[in-house]
Amino acid sequence: MYKLADGMVERLSPDFILTAIAPGIVKLFGAGVARVLGLALLWAGITPRNNQKPLLMPLAMHTRILAAVRARLELGPGAPLPSVVVRVPIIVGGAGGQVEFSQLPGVGEESGVGSGGHGAMQLGSAGLSSSEIARQLAAQTALTCSLKRRMEETHAELLAAVSAVQENLTAAVSQVNSNIRRIRVAPVVHGVAANVVGSGGVASSTANLSERPRNLHLLWEEWEHGSGVNKAARSFSPEERGRCKGVYSLRKCFWSVIDSMVRKGWTADAAIDRVYVAYGQGTPVTKILHMMRNDKKLSGGVHASLL
Repeated sequence: MYKLADGMVERLSPDFILTAIAPGIVKLFGAGVARVLGLALLWAGITPRNNQKPLLMPLAMHTRILAAVRARLELGPGAPLPSVVVRVPIIVGGAGGQVEFSQLPGVGEESGVGSGGHGAMQLGSAGLSSSEIARQLAAQTALTCSLKRRMEETHAELLAAVSAVQENLTAAVSQVNSNIRRIRVAPVVHGVAANVVGSGGVASSTANLSERPRNLHLLWEEWEHGSGVNKAARSFSPEERGRCKGVYSLRKCFWSVIDSMVRKGWTADAAIDRVYVAYGQGTPVTKILHMMRNDKKLSGGVHASLL
């Protein structure tokens, strides 16, 4: 990267670079490109020629640029040329589609003209050889590549974490929707059935079974807590069970299966869902009860999926 030396920004204006140094570049590529390439051309034009360092451009162009600079700075034929433009070592980097140019850390600027006619790139007060510059650039490039790989790895890890969160969220939403559907099917308020005040002001409840429960959730609620003013079916006495022996016996097949699954660690709702899977979600309650009673004849006493 090239830039004007200190004190030269005011003396060598951008118009001077465009008209006296790089008019051909302006004609071919425009003023924007010429402002950048003109400084490099100025560097080459004022670099002296010697046996070790030949001219970087045709002699006629070199002579024209050198004469233009001397005239602009009002220097006599024998007057020494001050430092006009400096070359700054940079490293190119960037991320996310953005290109960045950074000065190489610890490396100074190289002047096109200095004491003895040549400038030297400086590291502190000591000159830096071209091999040392190459080593510095290689080290910076390796560091940049390492950081880039690490960023890519971090990006991949972040994407994996986001994917895992999305999967967990999807599973949670699915579970919530499942619970909502279950509640919609069986909108039951769990609690102790209401008591009826009998004669003498003593609370009592009746021992009756509901007629045609709409779903298995309501049927299990009847076993656990009762329905309406009726007490829980699990609390019926032998005499009370005898008064509704047929219905009680048929429903007891279902109640026993769910009670057994709950003791094994299932929730009641999950166990009931399993029964629906075994016998069909749209199967009427009474038909499921008859099928469960028939399955008592099987070796396990229940449908194979409920073991």
